[in-house]
Amino acid sequence: MKLSHWCSAVVLAVGLGLSASGVTAQETPVFKNYDDMRAQLDELMMSRQIAAVMNRFGGSSDLSAEQVEQLEARMRDMFPIDFKHVDVMRVDEMGGGWSQELYAYWTGLNYVFVTVLLHQREDNLVALNIKFNTDFYKLIGSF
Repeated sequence: MKLSHWCSAVVLAVGLGLSASGVTAQETPVFKNYDDMRAQLDELMMSRQIAAVMNRFGGSSDLSAEQVEQLEARMRDMFPIDFKHVDVMRVDEMGGGWSQELYAYWTGLNYVFVTVLLHQREDNLVALNIKFNTDFYKLIGSF
Protein backbone atom coordinates (compact mmCIF):
# COMPACT_ATOMS: atom_id res chain seq x y z
CA MET A 1 0.00 0.00 0.00
CA LYS A 2 1.37 3.41 -0.92
CA LEU A 3 2.30 5.74 1.93
CA SER A 4 -0.27 8.31 0.86
CA HIS A 5 -3.02 5.69 0.74
CA TRP A 6 -2.06 4.33 4.14
CA CYS A 7 -2.06 7.81 5.61
CA SER A 8 -5.45 8.48 4.08
CA ALA A 9 -6.69 5.33 5.78
CA VAL A 10 -5.26 6.48 9.09
CA VAL A 11 -6.74 9.97 8.72
CA LEU A 12 -10.06 8.44 7.80
CA ALA A 13 -9.91 5.99 10.68
CA VAL A 14 -8.65 8.42 13.27
CA GLY A 15 -10.09 11.61 11.84
CA LEU A 16 -13.63 10.41 12.40
CA GLY A 17 -13.29 11.99 15.81
CA LEU A 18 -15.10 11.12 18.96
CA SER A 19 -18.71 11.33 19.86
CA ALA A 20 -19.82 10.94 23.44
CA SER A 21 -21.85 7.88 22.50
CA GLY A 22 -18.92 6.23 20.67
CA VAL A 23 -16.41 6.35 23.51
CA THR A 24 -16.14 3.65 26.13
CA ALA A 25 -14.94 4.30 29.66
CA GLN A 26 -11.54 2.78 28.80
CA GLU A 27 -11.12 5.10 25.84
CA THR A 28 -12.22 8.33 27.51
CA PRO A 29 -9.55 10.82 26.42
CA VAL A 30 -9.44 12.77 29.70
CA PHE A 31 -6.10 13.82 31.16
CA LYS A 32 -5.07 15.45 34.45
CA ASN A 33 -3.55 18.40 32.60
CA TYR A 34 -1.68 19.39 29.45
CA ASP A 35 1.64 17.95 30.62
CA ASP A 36 -0.04 14.60 31.32
CA MET A 37 -1.62 14.56 27.85
CA ARG A 38 1.63 15.48 26.11
CA ALA A 39 3.68 12.96 28.09
CA GLN A 40 1.31 10.16 27.08
CA LEU A 41 1.00 11.28 23.45
CA ASP A 42 4.73 11.77 23.00
CA GLU A 43 5.67 8.47 24.64
CA LEU A 44 3.24 6.51 22.48
CA MET A 45 3.93 8.35 19.23
CA MET A 46 7.72 8.32 19.61
CA SER A 47 7.61 4.54 20.08
CA ARG A 48 5.14 4.15 17.16
CA GLN A 49 2.41 2.61 19.32
CA ILE A 50 -0.44 3.78 17.11
CA ALA A 51 -2.92 1.25 18.52
CA ALA A 52 -2.26 2.58 22.02
CA VAL A 53 -2.55 6.20 20.80
CA MET A 54 -5.88 5.41 19.19
CA ASN A 55 -7.15 3.56 22.25
CA ARG A 56 -5.99 6.25 24.70
CA PHE A 57 -7.18 9.20 22.62
CA GLY A 58 -10.43 7.56 21.54
CA GLY A 59 -9.70 7.19 17.84
CA SER A 60 -10.34 3.46 17.74
CA SER A 61 -14.03 3.49 18.63
CA ASP A 62 -15.11 2.97 15.00
CA LEU A 63 -12.51 0.31 14.16
CA SER A 64 -12.22 -3.35 15.00
CA ALA A 65 -9.28 -4.53 17.07
CA GLU A 66 -7.93 -6.22 13.92
CA GLN A 67 -8.10 -2.96 11.93
CA VAL A 68 -6.25 -1.08 14.67
CA GLU A 69 -3.57 -3.79 14.76
CA GLN A 70 -3.23 -3.59 10.95
CA LEU A 71 -2.76 0.18 11.12
CA GLU A 72 -0.05 -0.21 13.73
CA ALA A 73 1.70 -2.89 11.64
CA ARG A 74 1.65 -0.58 8.61
CA MET A 75 2.99 2.29 10.70
CA ARG A 76 5.85 0.11 11.92
CA ASP A 77 6.59 -0.99 8.35
CA MET A 78 6.65 2.61 7.12
CA PHE A 79 8.65 3.87 10.10
CA PRO A 80 10.94 1.01 11.18
CA ILE A 81 12.76 3.16 13.75
CA ASP A 82 11.21 4.97 16.71
CA PHE A 83 10.89 8.72 16.31
CA LYS A 84 13.71 10.68 17.94
CA HIS A 85 12.28 14.21 17.78
CA VAL A 86 9.03 16.05 18.40
CA ASP A 87 8.08 19.70 18.02
CA VAL A 88 4.90 21.67 18.48
CA MET A 89 4.46 23.29 15.08
CA ARG A 90 1.32 25.29 15.66
CA VAL A 91 -1.07 26.19 18.47
CA ASP A 92 -4.46 27.76 17.88
CA GLU A 93 -5.98 29.14 21.09
CA MET A 94 -9.67 29.49 20.25
CA GLY A 95 -11.06 30.80 23.54
CA GLY A 96 -13.21 29.26 26.22
CA GLY A 97 -10.54 26.67 26.99
CA TRP A 98 -10.48 25.33 23.41
CA SER A 99 -7.27 24.85 21.45
CA GLN A 100 -5.87 22.86 18.57
CA GLU A 101 -2.24 21.81 18.27
CA LEU A 102 -0.13 20.42 15.46
CA TYR A 103 2.90 18.26 16.31
CA ALA A 104 5.68 16.85 14.14
CA TYR A 105 7.42 13.58 15.04
CA TRP A 106 10.47 12.52 13.05
CA THR A 107 13.66 10.55 12.69
CA GLY A 108 16.00 11.36 9.83
CA LEU A 109 13.78 12.29 6.89
CA ASN A 110 10.75 10.32 8.10
CA TYR A 111 7.97 12.58 9.42
CA VAL A 112 4.48 12.09 10.73
CA PHE A 113 2.20 14.95 11.77
CA VAL A 114 -0.50 14.86 14.43
CA THR A 115 -3.21 17.35 15.26
CA VAL A 116 -5.28 17.25 18.45
CA LEU A 117 -8.36 19.28 19.40
CA LEU A 118 -8.30 19.99 23.14
CA HIS A 119 -10.73 21.38 25.69
CA GLN A 120 -9.28 22.60 29.01
CA ARG A 121 -11.93 22.24 31.69
CA GLU A 122 -11.81 23.26 35.34
CA ASP A 123 -10.26 20.04 36.58
CA ASN A 124 -8.99 18.21 33.48
CA LEU A 125 -8.09 18.33 29.80
CA VAL A 126 -10.11 16.47 27.17
CA ALA A 127 -8.71 15.44 23.77
CA LEU A 128 -11.72 15.48 21.46
CA ASN A 129 -10.20 14.69 18.08
CA ILE A 130 -6.88 13.36 16.84
CA LYS A 131 -5.62 13.01 13.26
CA PHE A 132 -2.36 11.67 11.77
CA ASN A 133 -0.80 12.18 8.36
CA THR A 134 2.58 12.20 6.66
CA ASP A 135 1.36 15.08 4.49
CA PHE A 136 1.63 18.31 6.48
CA TYR A 137 -0.82 20.07 4.15
CA LYS A 138 -3.57 17.55 4.90
CA LEU A 139 -3.59 18.71 8.54
CA ILE A 140 -2.62 22.39 8.43
CA GLY A 141 -5.83 23.12 6.54
CA SER A 142 -7.80 22.45 9.72
CA PHE A 143 -6.29 25.55 11.36
